[in-house]
Amino acid sequence: MDAINSSKAAQSKPVLSLPTGGASSPGNAAPIGTPRSDVVASNFSEINSNNKKSVDTLMNNRKEIDNALAELKRLADNSGRSLGFSKDPAVSGPVITVTDDQTGKVVRQIPVEVVVRVAHSIEKMKGLLFDKSL
Repeated sequence: MDAINSSKAAQSKPVLSLPTGGASSPGNAAPIGTPRSDVVASNFSEINSNNKKSVDTLMNNRKEIDNALAELKRLADNSGRSLGFSKDPAVSGPVITVTDDQTGKVVRQIPVEVVVRVAHSIEKMKGLLFDKSL
């Protein structure tokens, strides 16, 4: 009878849970017995892995863009026209020019030259309107 009473007593005791290092959300809680430094190292490892994947994706995208630009340039060269690509910070993006190979004259520009000049004028006005020395 003592064996039965002792097993009932063991079953009726409340179970205590201890904090795992100050993490309040269950997603950040470390399993019991895992040192906090191991959890931090694991998180840094995961972040590092995600960063590496992002860099790899960006590099692949850059290669695809370079290949597409090379193909466009090849097609334009076969038509007697040249494509020019540049980046203009005032326009906040690329400027593409199509030039006739025989005359050297710009046939088309995207965005048009007027828009590029207006963007540069706005940049100059920003310097006058928002003088940092005041």
